[in-house]
Amino acid sequence: MSEKVDLSIVIVTYNHAATIEKCILSCLQQKTDYSFEIIIADDSSVDGTRDVIMAYQEQYPGIIKPIFRKNNVGPSQNFSGALQQAGGGYIAYCDGDDYWCNENKIQLAMTVLTNHPELSIFIHNTLVKDKEKEQSYPFIRPMWRYLTLHNKLYFYLCPSAHISSWVYKKITFSSVRDVVMYYQILSSGPAYYHDEIMSVYNYSGSGLYSSMNKKEKDKQKFIYCYITSKEMNFKHDIFFSLRYRIPLISYIYKALFGIEKGWKRFLERMNVDSQEIR
Repeated sequence: MSEKVDLSIVIVTYNHAATIEKCILSCLQQKTDYSFEIIIADDSSVDGTRDVIMAYQEQYPGIIKPIFRKNNVGPSQNFSGALQQAGGGYIAYCDGDDYWCNENKIQLAMTVLTNHPELSIFIHNTLVKDKEKEQSYPFIRPMWRYLTLHNKLYFYLCPSAHISSWVYKKITFSSVRDVVMYYQILSSGPAYYHDEIMSVYNYSGSGLYSSMNKKEKDKQKFIYCYITSKEMNFKHDIFFSLRYRIPLISYIYKALFGIEKGWKRFLERMNVDSQEIR
């Protein structure tokens, strides 16, 4: 584990040679009184990403702490391993193809969190640069500014916030899936929402999900909701079911057979193979 600092910025990257420099610079250019380290976990990139990281590590050896995987381990294991190396009491993220766009982000977030120990996480808005639609738009819609109470948002009210906006008190997670992580953090206290765009998410729209038809997307949504609920021990199942707009028949199955068995009966009805939910 790294030496103790106030904050660990975790970057996970794979074949981001074209974007990783901008990502790293956006973190290095932060104006803050708080000490921080930048842990960059490279998942055995083959496009020159490693060379960029090494060049910056030579310039900032006390700040940049790279992890170079000898073999590709996949995003989950790469992310999990990076978190284990974080020495800060607080954690922030930025994927290697995204970047921060406000040099005061860390100072603002850390000041809020340290002055209000009841808070679990600081979040802000993010600009989505959608290459598929060739347009940009805010990740969090404007309505949330009217729903906050002194900028605080609670578990059932809190909007989904892009991971590049998170700054939170370090905790241990049961899963490194971002949705599960987000709500595990929120379970320990309210979020502070800052209604300003301070990061940029480059969305390519070229993933497998984007190429699916509506029926296939619905099927994946059901699987995603089930796994998310299960990883939180079904404690907030009704919340996730409503949030993902799961059909009414699922509630009937769960009422008849119990939550987990009811879910499986519902997924069978939706032609989800049991192998897909393991």
